[in-house]
Amino acid sequence: MIEALEAARHLPEHRDLLEQAIDFRFDLGDALVPLVGHGPGLHLLRESKRIAEALGDRQRLGRV
Repeated sequence: MIEALEAARHLPEHRDLLEQAIDFRFDLGDALVPLVGHGPGLHLLRESKRIAEALGDRQRLGRV
């Protein structure tokens, strides 16, 4: 899963791809918490917040 996130960073920044990247970070963070605690999940939420703010995506920003 982390490889997919890294690969997505090299793709062109289109709105739909960025929205999917936010959703992927939510899912990945949820999966990581039981394995490694909240630290990595919080990092992913911060990235999600940054992207959602840049997109003006109030729904995803509210989820963060």
